[in-house]
Amino acid sequence: MMPTIRAAFLHSNLEALAALGPETAARVRVRIAADVLRDTEEASRTAWLPVEHDVVLTEAIEVELGRAAMRAWARDGLLRATEAPLLAPIARSARAIFGITPHAFLRRAPQAWSILYRDCGQMEYAETSPRSARVALVGAPDAITRSMAYVEGLAAGLEAAMKLGGADGQVEVAVDAVARTARYSCAW
Repeated sequence: MMPTIRAAFLHSNLEALAALGPETAARVRVRIAADVLRDTEEASRTAWLPVEHDVVLTEAIEVELGRAAMRAWARDGLLRATEAPLLAPIARSARAIFGITPHAFLRRAPQAWSILYRDCGQMEYAETSPRSARVALVGAPDAITRSMAYVEGLAAGLEAAMKLGGADGQVEVAVDAVARTARYSCAW
């Protein structure tokens, strides 16, 4: 099976380029292959697209702006996505069931992953202390584990989850591309 991502999430990521300003957004778009842009823009929001499309977008942003700015863009993008139809129900249920804590939102990361990605491995969550957790992406495709930009972008998404839970946190990343895993240590 081909690793895929929901087109709706890719649409929102392309739309989020506008937050970088028109000149920067144009420079990023130039770095993305025309067929990737076309596929993404023409796909219905319910379609599945190759995960490589999102990897290419993330890498283009990192090349253009650097890792710190890419992570900020990814973090802000996930915060916006929790207000959109695809992820809003998960954010609402996390608040209703678990309250507003970083653990409440990190605990929902596996569910969000399964909604956004198909055949891209599994995300696992474990609480390690009252102020920390470990999230692991296991069995991920090479496109993800071989792209540090993408792995770091996912770390920024976990930082967004902690922010939704009312805390500023940090995420440390350990990748084993051969084992196709990425492990995230989250603390706040």
